[in-house]
Amino acid sequence: MLTDLLNHLRYLLRRCRFDDELDAEVRFHLETRADELEAKGLMRAAALAQARREFGSTARALEDTRSAWQFRWLEDLASDLRYAARSFRRNPAFALTATARLALGVGVNTTIFSLATEVLFSQPSVRDPQSLAAIRVGGNSHAPMNVYRFSPRRPHL
Repeated sequence: MLTDLLNHLRYLLRRCRFDDELDAEVRFHLETRADELEAKGLMRAAALAQARREFGSTARALEDTRSAWQFRWLEDLASDLRYAARSFRRNPAFALTATARLALGVGVNTTIFSLATEVLFSQPSVRDPQSLAAIRVGGNSHAPMNVYRFSPRRPHL
C-alpha cells in the first residue's frame, strides 16, 4: 500500500516524464507488432495499420493507464479550483456577490444553530431551574388561563 502511494505521488510530481515514457512504450508496442507483421510479408504501411487495429484505441489505452496512477479526485479538485478562479477573475461582481451570500448563509446558520442549542439543550439561566413551572395555553390544555394561580413554589415566610 505504501508503494502504491509513493508511485501515485511520483506520478503527480513527474507527470510530463511519465506521459512521455507511456507514449514511447505504446509506440514501441505498435512498432514491434508492425515489425512482426512486416516479417510475415505485409508492407510497412499495411503492417502499421494492422498493428493499430489490433492494439485498439491508443487514446483509450493511454487514458486507462493514466487513470491507474492518478489521484483523480485531487486532480478534479485542482481543475475545478482553477476554473473557479478564472471565472471569478472574469466577473468580479459575481465573485463578490457569491462570497457575500456564502458568508451571510454561514453566519445565519451559525447564529440559528447557536440559539437552538442554547434554548433546546442547555439548562435555563435562572437561579433555581427546578422551581420553574410550565403552563400550556391552547392545544391540549384542559383548564382556562384564569383558573391557574401564579405563586412561587417556595413557601412564604
